[in-house]
Amino acid sequence: MKDDYNVNLKNFKLSDYQEILESARVLPGRTILKDNLKERFDLFRSLKITNLEDLLSKIKTKKKIVEFSNETGLSIEYLTIQRRHIMAYKPKPVYLKDISGVNQDYVDNLSDFNIKNSKQLFQVSKTQSEREELSKKTNVPLESLMELVKLADLLRCGGVGPLFARMIYETGTDNIDKLSNDSPEHLFNELIHLNEDKNYTRAKFVLEDIEYCINFAKKLPKSISY
Repeated sequence: MKDDYNVNLKNFKLSDYQEILESARVLPGRTILKDNLKERFDLFRSLKITNLEDLLSKIKTKKKIVEFSNETGLSIEYLTIQRRHIMAYKPKPVYLKDISGVNQDYVDNLSDFNIKNSKQLFQVSKTQSEREELSKKTNVPLESLMELVKLADLLRCGGVGPLFARMIYETGTDNIDKLSNDSPEHLFNELIHLNEDKNYTRAKFVLEDIEYCINFAKKLPKSISY
């Protein structure tokens, strides 16, 4: 079965990754990624590294990190954090039972057919005919199944957890294709208004977080037909 749940790192250009790092807000423990960014990426390019798969292949294990550090003079700390950041572009599937606001009876029905997480649901629900067949087989109403499929689609995006997926879904930007075509300002304002109305979270998110999600969504395969 084709694995198009995550970003294809081979198609993720190094230049695009550099641009995202330049503009995105990073976690406090990862600010080192922004230090001497241009010089470090110029070094990567001089070593014929052109995409994220190339870069990850150089730092995929502790042993490779040490070897690459010796080769380039880049610190082990920097390369270790770089690996973690790249791996975040392949977020782990989320259990359907952990998605906010879903009917647990329907989750149990899907679990009976070994569909327990967002990736498993994504892989078997890409077309209307697949969803209709799955709906009949599991006794999950088609409308409810579609909601779960769209939430599973959104959960492929880095920085989007179960609660945030629910919030994005409720703004009407309810799948990866729509997310990739939304504007950061529009979605940010919609999320602010939604949270004021429903009080989903006290966590503070900023415009840069939304820009990151939208840029991430642009890199994901648009595999589900709606």
